[in-house]
Amino acid sequence: GGAGGRLRGGRWLVVVVDDDDDGGSDVERLHRRVQIAVRGGAPHPGSPGVWVPLAVEAGLSVLAQLVAERNKEPVTPAAAADGIEARLWSALWDVPDRLWAEQVVPAVAELRALPDQQRPRVTRERRRVLVLRPGG
Repeated sequence: GGAGGRLRGGRWLVVVVDDDDDGGSDVERLHRRVQIAVRGGAPHPGSPGVWVPLAVEAGLSVLAQLVAERNKEPVTPAAAADGIEARLWSALWDVPDRLWAEQVVPAVAELRALPDQQRPRVTRERRRVLVLRPGG
């Protein structure tokens, strides 16, 4: 059964998932903290920590894990704080008031307290590429 039973003849399955990397900048570290807080501390549903156990349970083994990284558009602390407060990202749309007050508001305050509010920070996006194959 499982996905492992459907991949035959030496075929591989390649899955690109999120990497729980902080992006490297002060702004990205605080943004990541907000993301983790609104998920209740759980890993991102697209992270390797979620996908790898599911793949193994489905009868697949991890042949390789590669990292793909790219720089994204730089962001200022002020713009990051504005975006969070405006709930621009869908993960923020239905955050309960208590969680917002306890976790998000302090992180936004830290963003607003960073030096050089208008200086763009280099940000990066990391993805993990999982190469899976049938069998253990």
